[in-house]
Amino acid sequence: MRSSWTAPSEDYEARFCAFAHDLILSDEAASFRRGLSAFLARLRPIANANSLLQLVVRLSAPGVPDLYQGCEFEDLSLVDPDNRRPVDFAARAKALAEGTEAKQTMIARVLAVRRDDPELWVWGDYQPLAADAHVLAFSRSRGQSRLIVVALCRLEESAGSLALDRSYRELLTEKDFPAGRTWLKDLLGARTAAILYARRHG
Repeated sequence: MRSSWTAPSEDYEARFCAFAHDLILSDEAASFRRGLSAFLARLRPIANANSLLQLVVRLSAPGVPDLYQGCEFEDLSLVDPDNRRPVDFAARAKALAEGTEAKQTMIARVLAVRRDDPELWVWGDYQPLAADAHVLAFSRSRGQSRLIVVALCRLEESAGSLALDRSYRELLTEKDFPAGRTWLKDLLGARTAAILYARRHG
């Protein structure tokens, strides 16, 4: 509102930067920083859950997932060019081997299945599944392969259940679920999303 690329106000931008600098570093703003830190601590688990939920949907919905190299870890960048830093590949290789980053592990497991069964992900249909009001659920099928995605849109336990037509492996935990009715609380645990995958050969 006060400055733009085409009509920059250097005086306003200088005063704005000085204000931000004082909020971050000055003794006078210490109480503000304590309040902000407490607020962010409350938001963090919600933000992390929503981030992983969005990632599950992005990786499994029809289309090509938009993956930005270097953003495999928790990423607090704003917009370009803030997210164009050099990528620490050594740190990512180490975390991938140790499985210490939930977001990166999720990406790796889903992309591995996409690579091994490309027809399901490229040509698989999309069918919404009936679920509780705050649960997003859909399936994708191609030939004998099928996946079911369940995403909890609110951080609360779901009392709903899911009827499985066959045995599935949950990609994020690598846990097997037999055919039959499965309670969502057992499928999700403390997480907000799950991807069930089954592939029949022959």
